[in-house]
Amino acid sequence: MIQAAAIDGKQPPSPALDWDGLIAEGRSVLGAMSDGRWTDFNAHDPGITLLEAFAYALTDLAYRAGHPIAELVTGPAEGPDRLLVGDAVTPADLRRVAIEVAGVRNAWIEPSEHPTLRLRYTPGAGEFDRAREPIERGDPVLLAGVHRVLIEKSSREDIASPELARTVAEILHRHRGLCEDFDTVDVLAPLPVGIAAELEIDDPARGDAVLLDIYTALADYCSPRPAWVDAAALRARGWATEAIYDGPATGGRRLDEDAAPRRRAALQRSDIIAALDRVPGVRAVRQVRMGADGDDLPGPIRWSLPIPSDRVPRFDPRASRIVLTSGGGFALDSSGRDDLAALFAERALDALDPPKALDPPAPPARDRRVGAYRPLRFDLPALYAVAPGGLEPEAGSARLAQVSQLRAYLALLDALLANHFAQLAGVGALLGSGETASYFAQPAEPIHTPAEPGSEVPLHADGFTADALQMLVEPPSSIAGLERRNRLLAHLLARYGEEAPLTLPPAGLQGPTLPAGRRVLDSRARFLSDFARLSAGRGTGSNLLDPADEPPLLDRIRLKLGLSEGEGARLRLVEHILLRPFAEDDGQAQALLAAAASPDPFSLQLSLVVDEALRPAADSLARVVRAETPAHLTLHVRWFGGAEFDAFAAAYTRWRTTLCTQRQQALGLDGGAA
Repeated sequence: MIQAAAIDGKQPPSPALDWDGLIAEGRSVLGAMSDGRWTDFNAHDPGITLLEAFAYALTDLAYRAGHPIAELVTGPAEGPDRLLVGDAVTPADLRRVAIEVAGVRNAWIEPSEHPTLRLRYTPGAGEFDRAREPIERGDPVLLAGVHRVLIEKSSREDIASPELARTVAEILHRHRGLCEDFDTVDVLAPLPVGIAAELEIDDPARGDAVLLDIYTALADYCSPRPAWVDAAALRARGWATEAIYDGPATGGRRLDEDAAPRRRAALQRSDIIAALDRVPGVRAVRQVRMGADGDDLPGPIRWSLPIPSDRVPRFDPRASRIVLTSGGGFALDSSGRDDLAALFAERALDALDPPKALDPPAPPARDRRVGAYRPLRFDLPALYAVAPGGLEPEAGSARLAQVSQLRAYLALLDALLANHFAQLAGVGALLGSGETASYFAQPAEPIHTPAEPGSEVPLHADGFTADALQMLVEPPSSIAGLERRNRLLAHLLARYGEEAPLTLPPAGLQGPTLPAGRRVLDSRARFLSDFARLSAGRGTGSNLLDPADEPPLLDRIRLKLGLSEGEGARLRLVEHILLRPFAEDDGQAQALLAAAASPDPFSLQLSLVVDEALRPAADSLARVVRAETPAHLTLHVRWFGGAEFDAFAAAYTRWRTTLCTQRQQALGLDGGAA
């Protein structure tokens, strides 16, 4: 049976959408305002006609206000992969970032126990020098926060190792943790591993399938693939949405750390036997031998096969020989089945793709043009003659006066409604960070001045503009408007658990033309406009491949203090780990560092260098620095005089430029050899 479509007759969810209810309330108000003398509420009464048109405009406004927020701000709706992600914090986060690079099959972020230049510390002299074997005096220094990045290439993409190392290094430098660094980024060379084994299977007819499964088991053991888990599977495990998307953006996918063991330092014969025994169809494992890099098979039985630190094991079916037997008879010998080795290699390539089951993307937003307003007079009956062209040419002056008087009365209602529609259209600017207005206005009708011959009389005075109307509604210098805007931005920051500024600089730091309210508004607007970087990158260091990049922590401190851009330039943040000696410092006759304040002045420490001109804000700066600095880091505040700070700032800039050039040359990003 076909059901006829019908309008839902249920009560609207909002009283503002209930046209009948608005009319009933309007009639009640009219009766009360006229002391009960207005009793004709029929449709022929002009007052009721105007009330119905006004109520219709109100329902239109309420309907538009109910559009999704993404359509009110006319921007794309953001999903959790944009709103809930942060920057890399742990080595596991960095590993996810590296594995996402095309051409990377697997990656490991390991502590660099012996950085490029090994150091020793002499307690009595407070000196750091290169540690040479054997160490005659002093204590070895093991720096914290220095990582070694190891990459296993994918066999799917044919990318040269130096190019792959450069790409991974560029991405990791953008996600580098504060007070952390990368000692080396190495692409491991594959170490072909051959296996010789004799196994008994239950069904000789399935010999080909069983051999392919054996190849898969051996490949997974030698070099386990990183296992990805998509958002749907994580939810099935009980993960909350914010936990799924915590960390760098990877499309809602996370690495299954339980299924991704550490890089193998050795292959164990007992583990290989166990892996073969788990293959479906294998009844018994008779013998197993293993070799690498062309070792003769079968050879001597090895219980363990060490893997060099610069190699990654890769099972090679063509260098292996798997003999399958069944019921005491021969079933299959892999040495004569190159076709199965090729088929296995093809299947292994297909298995490298990560899962594609992501959360569905947010629907695209539409521009609803919620500010478009239609004047009331356009919808009144023709008898009222207030619509454009509605007044007959032969109408007398009395009729013209009546029509003009009604138009003037309607103009008051239109102005009220049009400004409400303009305020709704200004939601995007109101919730943004660059707008300074808090009230928005628009003319109810297009402005025509002066009137063309034969056209209707204009409503607006000569020279009147939309900008002039906005000036009347809220002048830029309005103190009340500034306070409203500040309250709104404070509310938006509070929704993210933030507050800026935490304090205002003392009066001595404030410019004579910049009132306190404007400084607060400027700090809050700048914080919100850069919120994604300031929030996600709170523990992220500067990109060492960009000499102009600064840590988000420094900008957070500036904005939390309410400093202007000029005042904020009198701060510098130095990560001590970047001051450690490098290989290029080897060969110096003197100590690499003398009169050190501690046995390890490099690890997990940073210094905030401040101009003495900001000394009046010292107490506020101390509170902000304590609140903003990640708890695992030690921050020192150094005060420099004006000339001393300028000299330091110049030296700091040269140092950052030199460090950037050195990193780019080491990675071959300057066109030179890596």
